[in-house]
Parts: sequence; C-alpha cells; structure tokens
Amino acid sequence: MTTGFETMTPENHAAADWKIETRTRIARIFGIVALAAVIALAAAPFIVSRGVAQDLFYILTMLTLAQSWNLLAGYAGLISVGQQLFVGCGAYALFGLVILLGLDPILAVPLAGLLAMLIAVPTAFFAFRLYGPYFAIGTWVIAEVGRLLLAQWKTLGGGTGTSLPRDAVRDMFGISALVDWFGMRPPAAADALAYWLALASAALTISFIYKLLRSKHGLGLAAVRDNETAARALGVDARRLKTLVYLFVAFVTGIVGALIYLQKARISPDAAFSLTDWTAYVIFIVVIGGIGTIEGPILGVLVFFVLQNAFSSYGSWYLLALGTLAIITMLFAPRGLWGLISDRTGWELFPVRRILRGETVRHDDKGGPNGCDIITDVLIIGTGPAGSATAALLATYGLEPLVINRYRWLANTPRAHITNQRTMEVLRDLGRDVEDEAYLFATEQDLMGQNVFCTAVAGEEIGRMQSWGNHPLSRAEHILSSPGRMNDLPQTYMEPLLFKTACSRGAQPRMSTEYRSHVQDAEGVTTTCFDRLTGKELTIRSKFLIGADGGNSKVAEHAGLTFEGKMGVAGSMNILFEADLSRYVAHRPSVLYWVLQPGADVGGIGMGLVRMVRPWNEWLIVWGYDINQPAPQVDDAFATKVVRELVGVQEIEPKIKSVSTWTVNNMYATTMSNGRVFCMGDATHRHPPSNGLGSNTSIQDGFNLAWKLAMVLKGQAGMGLLDSYQAERAPVAKQIVTRANKSIEEFGPIFKSLGLLDSVDPVKMQQNMDARCDDTADAELQRSAIRAAIAHKVYEFDAHGVEMNHRYASNAIVKDGQPEPAFARDAELHFQQTTWPGARLPHVWLFGTNGEKVSSLDLTGHGVFTVLTGIGGDGWISAAKALSKELGITIAAHKIGPRQTWQDLTGDWARAREIRDSGLLLVRPDHHVAWRADEAASEPEAELRRVLKTILDR
Repeated sequence: MTTGFETMTPENHAAADWKIETRTRIARIFGIVALAAVIALAAAPFIVSRGVAQDLFYILTMLTLAQSWNLLAGYAGLISVGQQLFVGCGAYALFGLVILLGLDPILAVPLAGLLAMLIAVPTAFFAFRLYGPYFAIGTWVIAEVGRLLLAQWKTLGGGTGTSLPRDAVRDMFGISALVDWFGMRPPAAADALAYWLALASAALTISFIYKLLRSKHGLGLAAVRDNETAARALGVDARRLKTLVYLFVAFVTGIVGALIYLQKARISPDAAFSLTDWTAYVIFIVVIGGIGTIEGPILGVLVFFVLQNAFSSYGSWYLLALGTLAIITMLFAPRGLWGLISDRTGWELFPVRRILRGETVRHDDKGGPNGCDIITDVLIIGTGPAGSATAALLATYGLEPLVINRYRWLANTPRAHITNQRTMEVLRDLGRDVEDEAYLFATEQDLMGQNVFCTAVAGEEIGRMQSWGNHPLSRAEHILSSPGRMNDLPQTYMEPLLFKTACSRGAQPRMSTEYRSHVQDAEGVTTTCFDRLTGKELTIRSKFLIGADGGNSKVAEHAGLTFEGKMGVAGSMNILFEADLSRYVAHRPSVLYWVLQPGADVGGIGMGLVRMVRPWNEWLIVWGYDINQPAPQVDDAFATKVVRELVGVQEIEPKIKSVSTWTVNNMYATTMSNGRVFCMGDATHRHPPSNGLGSNTSIQDGFNLAWKLAMVLKGQAGMGLLDSYQAERAPVAKQIVTRANKSIEEFGPIFKSLGLLDSVDPVKMQQNMDARCDDTADAELQRSAIRAAIAHKVYEFDAHGVEMNHRYASNAIVKDGQPEPAFARDAELHFQQTTWPGARLPHVWLFGTNGEKVSSLDLTGHGVFTVLTGIGGDGWISAAKALSKELGITIAAHKIGPRQTWQDLTGDWARAREIRDSGLLLVRPDHHVAWRADEAASEPEAELRRVLKTILDR
C-alpha cells in the first residue's frame, strides 16, 4: 500500500535557489524618495512661511522623540513613561550653559544632550532594578523628582522659569550669515537654524536606528525583546544592550529638548517636564503608527499632527478622543496603522529583518496540490528532545524531514537532565559518535550519587538514599540490563546534539517559524505557519505532521486529541545560578539536594530542591509557589536570597543566570494521533520532572514512530502500521504521568516523619525535627519512620522497571497466543528481560570471531528488521533473504553459535533468548521483539511472510 504521494526528488520537483536578503525593491525606491524629501525639507525655510516652518519643526522634533521611545520600548522592551526627564534636563542644560557660562546656543545643544546622558547614568542604576510596570512607574517618578529639583533652581527662575537672553539668541552662530546672505530677519534666521538642527537630528536618529537594527546588536535587541532569558542563554548581554539604548535615547531626547526650548526661548519646569507633551503624545504616536517599526512613528506623527490641528480646540475632549483611538488601535490593530499597510502590501521601507528569498518548490502532476510555499514528506513542529530525536532518526533512515522552531535557537535552560539507559540505547542506535558525544558532555553515573535530604546544602544532613543505579545491587542490574550507562545530560546539551545530528544527516531546519494551524485530507496535511523573520504566513504541505510542540501543544489541540487529567496542579519557579559549592558537596556527590527549612516564606512547608547542573559550580533551584496566586516576580535580589537560604551560606555571591516559573501538570493523552497527524513528547505526557522521565520518554516516542513513518513513506508498509504508535505509546504516557505525580505524593511520609505536618508554627516545626535526636522511645520510632520514608523514595530515584519494562501490544506485534510472563519482582523497581513479543530484546554481550564484543542490541535496530537464530536456524536465514527481496525491505539476519560470526561464549544469550537453537526472534527496528518461534518451522518462509505482512499492513 502506498500513501498517494511521490517522494520528493530532483526529478519531480523544481530546483530551489534560496538566499538571504535585507533590502527590498520598495525600500530602494523609498530611499530615493526619502533623500529627495530631506533635500526639500532642508530648503523649506526659504520657500514656506515662518508658520509652516515652525509646524515642520514641531513634526521633526516629535518624530525624533517618537523614534527614540520606540527604540526603547519596541526593541529593548523598556516601557518608559518618564522620557520628559531628558527633555527637561536637555532644555535646562541649554539654558544653564547659555545663561551661566555664556556658551553659544548652537554649541550648547549637543552638550545638553551629553549632560542628559550623564543624568541617565544614575537614573539607570535605579530604573534597571525594576521590571515591567514597575520600570514604567519608576521612570515617571524619577522624572517628577527631576522636575521638583529644577523648580528649586532659583538661578534659572525656580518654579516660574526664565527666558534666554535676547542677545544670546540674536548673536548665535550662523545668524549673521543668514541675515547677510539671504536677507532673513534675525528671528526667522534663529528659527531656521533650530529647524535645520531638528531636521538633522531626525535624519541622523532614524539612520542610526536603522543601522543599529540591521547589525548584530539589532539581532541581540530583537532577541532580548522576544525572550530575555533565551537571549541571555545564547550569550546576548541583555543588560549591556538595554543600558546602551537607554543612554542613547537620553542623549537624543536631551538634544531635542534643547532644540524645542531654543526655539521657544522660554522655559519653566512644568512645561519642560510635561508628561502629556513629551511622553503621552509620543506614546500615542508610536502606538497609532506601529510599535517596533521605524515606519510606524513616521506615519504616527503625521496622523497626530493632523488630529491635533483639527481637534485641539476641543480641550479635554480632544485628549479623551486620542486615548480612545489609541485603545481601539491596540485592540484591533496591535501593530498599528503601518502594520495594517504592511500586511496588505508587504512593504518594508526600512527592512531590518533577514528575508528568505528563492524559488518556490513545486510538485509536478504526480504530487499534491500546488500553491504551498514548501512541500516535504514529514513536518515536525518543535526541536525539543522529541522533535530533534525524531528528525535525527528519520534523517538517518534516508528521509529529509522539515523541522521548525518558533524561536531562534534551542533550549535556553537545562530543564530535563536525567538520561536513562533506554534513551542511551536510542543514541547508540543513531551511531557511536552520537553516543560518545553524549557521554562526553554528561555527568557520569558515579557523580549522580545519592539523593541528600538536609536542612541546607551546607547545613545538617537528615538522610540520603543511593539513587540512579548507584546502590551496588541496583548497579549490577543496570550493568546486566543494557550496554548504555545512565547519566545526567542537561537539555542544553542533549537538544543541540540531537538537532545537529538531524541537520547533518539531511533534515531541513527552519527557525523563527511558528505553527498556526493545519488541515489534513486523504493525501496529506497542509500546515499554516508564521515566519517571524518576514512577518508573513507560509503554508507547508506534508504527507505527515508531527506535533512535538510541548505541554501547551497547539498541534494536539487542533488535531482533536483526547486527554485525561488536569493542567496546572502546582506552581514552581526555577533559579539558575553559578557558585562554587564543591566544599559542601564534592565529598557526597549527588544530582539532587532536597532542602527542608521550616518557616520558609515560600514553597509551602519550605522544601526546596538544589539540583546540580554542572559539578560543582552550576546549579538550578526549584522552589514552589501557590498555583492559586499569580506567578511571583523573581528578581536577582530575591533569587540571591533564596540561594543563600537553601545553600545555607549567607556570604555566598551567586551569579544569577536566569529565573523562570512553570506549572506542574498531571495530564496524558488517551489518543496520540489523528489520521496523518501524530503528537509526542510533552505534547502528550504532561507531568512533573519526578523520576526523570520527561525527555527520555519523548526521545523514545520518536524511536517508536520514526521507523514506521520511514517504511510507509518508502512504500514498504501500509498505513495500518502507523496505528500501532497510538496503541503502544499511549499506555506509556499514562504510566509515566501517573508515576511522576505519585512520586510527588510520596514526599508526604518524609514530611510526616519529621513532624512538619503537625504545625504551621516554624518554631514548633523545628522542634519536631530536632526531636529525632532525643534519647527516647518516641525519637527512636521517629528515626525509623524517617529512614523508611526516605528509603521508599526508591520508587522515584531508582525505578529501573518504570524506565525499561515497556511491553507493547498492537498490530505491529504478533504474539500467536503466547502468554505474557509474570514479573518475578516489583515491576516498577526491577527490569525483567524477556523475548516475549512486545518486550524489548534482552541485552547480553556476544563475541565475534575477531575478538570484537557487541551487545545483542547492536545486531538489531538501525531502521531495519532483524532475524536472530542459532544452529539449526538456516531455514530462517534463507527465508529472511528471500522475503527481503520479495517485500523490498532490508532484513538483517544473524546466526549466533559456535564457529558463527557471533558467539555466545558466556552462555548468557542461551539463557536470555527463551527459544531453542533452531528457533527465531524477529526484532523490529526499535529493538522490540515482533515475533518469536520456539523452533524451526516446516515452512519458514511462509511463516515469516505471514508475520511480516501482518506487521507491515501489506
């Protein structure tokens, strides 16, 4: 059975010639028009009346103020309502330099800008410690302080203000030349000089902002605006960039303030520091025109000038009308008037984004519908562990999936980190180079150590448990179970490794591309995306769509997948920091230090987690908050306080790298696919990080689905094979979500044994904890309860069975009535190897005739089916060869035994295989046993054909 699509090849698709552009044709035309306009404006004082020139002066100064505020808010994310501070300071600086020092006003103008920038330095010290609305309010308060202080400066008129000396204005540089050469009157000449300076300021400001936004610093600003935490993770110095923008805006605004009051020749504190004139009107201009664009303030200032001249006589009603218009614009045209124009025309007069240009790839008559921007076999939404792993696997199997990410780059915080053996087997299947690189960057199993329960990292230790396979008995089970070793590999390392592997092997990546919606039909899926670089929508046609877009998956929502459980059952905050804690932890290595502090002001009863990210100088604190309250605003000061409390060292000076909040979820998908749309990873299993199952299960979702998609796309299997994904992975999603949330509940006995649930009084809680040290019968019972409660956490921190005991039941498994073997021990704690169809093939070491040593898993996988047999299994080997040719699939075949390529010298394979020498194990590309026969069959080819056709839906 085929899918109805032809695979994309150079023969049936037009070639694409792509390149990155930053200029557009309309921008080049506008550049010529703008240059002509500047020349015409420069001549205005000679050809228009003085009144018109003054109107143009007002437009130019307001335009410069608007561009400056737009740079601050639209690109640096600093919403200020205190820009009047720099207008007033620049104006008063001009008056002071002219009146007190006798400087020429023309020379005083740029100096006024410099003085305003100097004043910005101490104000930035205070303002930059505020965030969001607090920053906005803080800038207004600082501006009011400036107004009140200058109102006390009696030399410059105090609260009533003062005027510029007539002779200073009359004799300033350039006046006499204009009077002599062009016959201007001195007042008109003074106005002309101020006008030309305003024109120069506007032109230079716009040019500078345009050049800045096209530079690497502009990319950094855009990154800061979109996601400051992510920008910092990518190496952008957000504070430095924002500070430089703040100082530049102060300089330009100071110059404009000096020019405005040079032209007015009179100043007062209330006028110079007017919130309405120099900030409210400016915000209106930017909002109406379009925030975050250079074109917006240009259009906005023209609209504002027209409205002001037409309706300013209506007094307060005029102001109400402006406010109403601004609100309507924000509600129905959040990108302003220019956004509406740009959306309709595609114009960018000042293009600062990188634009992908090229020939649209087209299907020929055999393909799907025309009109889509991009056509591919598989579209993957999301580049997290699930998306990147699936892309890497598909690319390894010879496909070229398209994988998109709404952000510029990959994980910016080390969220997931525990990497279990099954995941390392997937990386091993991708190639030893991938596996080796993972181990290179991972913290090894020995250093994952023992979970420590303490009053602080440097404080008193309450107890520990050997975890992550580090107990000698558990370590033995781990060694016997897999060729892979458990480790701690933060997502900031795992995700780039998988993504790099995918791209290097043929996957097509596309960043800054946001999924919007999809529609599927019998032949494929048409997905609408938003290109965040060009600001335009694009459509992608694919045969299959994979939603790996996280816990708030839009793909899952639009596909109509069904879920059970609840989102947002608890709140947590993360604090990522650097500090050398080796003196407190190196002697007792652990990934997790659980801190219990009665009376802590956040986190319920006061339990926090200090997680090692890199030994022993990078850490992540996880700290709870009340989900029924708004998420806390965590600044550096608060984060530092929490770090000091949990570490237990008040002198520590941590480097806070990032803070973030997230919610604990308890939800799993009961359906993981709908037609040609499949979801995986956090999109389908949404749970707390307990047990370290998140990224592991996500990667294993991809391992289950990728080979099936590859075989369907290559025409080797029918669509029915894909039904097995839902049947096999949905039970896993339910299992891990249930287990992870149950693990949270299992902290209760620890709290109870310490007496932390008996009171909310911190003093009493501490007394209850201290009681365990008494020489009493009750204290002895308490100590026993504490030990038992901590030991029970083995179900979270060493649940080997939860990680490895996945046994599938689907149409891609042929059991032939063979009963499932019962678990001899606790199925959550202990992995039980079996070759029962549906289980993962047992791992044992086999030995080659040349001395090479391989795992039994190494003989399987890599995107193909494998036949494993022994002496007496020649019929199975011959059948595999014949059916490989007949069905058009690769079937690897290995005979294990004496004098064979692979030998069972230790006898471990004979004990693990659960069949006779002449029997057969048919292993799927994901290492799971698809079928087994205890002994040779009379018609091995017919038997194997029956099984393969059933599995492959042929």
